[in-house]
Amino acid sequence: MMLLTEIAIAETRFCVWDPIGRGGGITRIASGLQPFLLKQAVTIDVQSFADEQVAVAAFKDQQCDLALLPANVIYDMHPFVTSLSAVGGIRNLEELDLLLATLASPKAAPLFSGPTTEVAGLLPSGSIYAFLRDREAYRIEDLQGKKFAVMAYDPISAELIRRIGGSPVGATLYSFAGLFNSGSVDVAYAPALAYGPLELYKGIGETGGIVRYPWLQGFLTLVIRPDALPEGLGQALRTQVDSHRQEALALIANAEEVVPASTWIDVSAKEVTEIERSLAEIRGELKDRKIYHPKALAIMKKVRCKTRPEHAECSSSGV
Repeated sequence: MMLLTEIAIAETRFCVWDPIGRGGGITRIASGLQPFLLKQAVTIDVQSFADEQVAVAAFKDQQCDLALLPANVIYDMHPFVTSLSAVGGIRNLEELDLLLATLASPKAAPLFSGPTTEVAGLLPSGSIYAFLRDREAYRIEDLQGKKFAVMAYDPISAELIRRIGGSPVGATLYSFAGLFNSGSVDVAYAPALAYGPLELYKGIGETGGIVRYPWLQGFLTLVIRPDALPEGLGQALRTQVDSHRQEALALIANAEEVVPASTWIDVSAKEVTEIERSLAEIRGELKDRKIYHPKALAIMKKVRCKTRPEHAECSSSGV
């Protein structure tokens, strides 16, 4: 058996999206993979990008063979993975845990392979909530005419906002917090993890709040160019990333607990039922239009019905 010192160590550039920059938490996560990758005969040169569009462009231009990117910017490469952020697809940490465990299995590997790239890990960022500058305008009917920060490259989100009568304002994951905090938009969507680091409490102020309903799930994706890296690295990385799943879920839960209780806006059981019905209709429509990946929707429905088998959707053909 060859010793590690006898193996040629490949150095590869690792493009990382981090809105905080090189000193941010996402960059630290990426750098933390170095000991594991070294055992796989890969050493990394981590390069951070504050703008997610610049980061994904660098990866597509083959400036790097690994990248850590938001799921919504890799739709054209991996529609299955991006569809895991379908509205209403996963509702809580229990379901998220089950989904990630299911997808970490080697049996799921074909779902992560594209023509020239592979998703080698899913890092959850938690439920995406609506952050409001006016807590009195939290019902769907109250949001008509409100300005929403929407990722400029994400037509799905823009369409969803238009469906409820809102006005989408183009943004990026780098700029949306500034738009919300300055009052340029009335509503922004983000996980609880962003509340402190992006200072979203400034936009909330004394009159705003966060609607306690998980519209969708956010993910960071570890994307690789398998032909440029050791064989089998994709599954090895997925297994490695999944080994830290409970730590990630605990971090998400803690971030939600840190948000002051008075900031949350609770919705009634009746309102939840109405929201879930609307989101199910949207999922079905976007599936029919071949925007949401049917396999992703089917897997998430199985997860929801395993945790709540008595729900009406579990005896229907919907998604």
